Amino acid sequence: GLGFLSVSGVPTRPHLCCSGHEGVVCLWDLRSPSAPVSTCGSSPGDQGSADAFGFVWEVKGLAPSPEVGALFCTSAGHTVRWTAGSGGGHGGQVEVVHKEARGIAS
Repeated sequence: GLGFLSVSGVPTRPHLCCSGHEGVVCLWDLRSPSAPVSTCGSSPGDQGSADAFGFVWEVKGLAPSPEVGALFCTSAGHTVRWTAGSGGGHGGQVEVVHKEARGIAS
């Protein structure tokens, strides 16, 4: 099964929570917890996925506006906003809101 490093409730939706692990962020409906209702990541070659950003260290559920989503930070130094999308499943919209500079300045 999946193990998660970070779990966060979704404000204004007490039955929803987001979780994060190795390159995967999931949205769960706790009324039917057998599988996530939407995921970001774990799809090979998906450049806009959490996989492209590395290990998910922290996830924070965001209040719907209008769709549910999460803000997460990764081992690659990214802070990412993910909107799950209304259809569920894999995908949604991914936006890098911050990217940590890496390397030594010359």
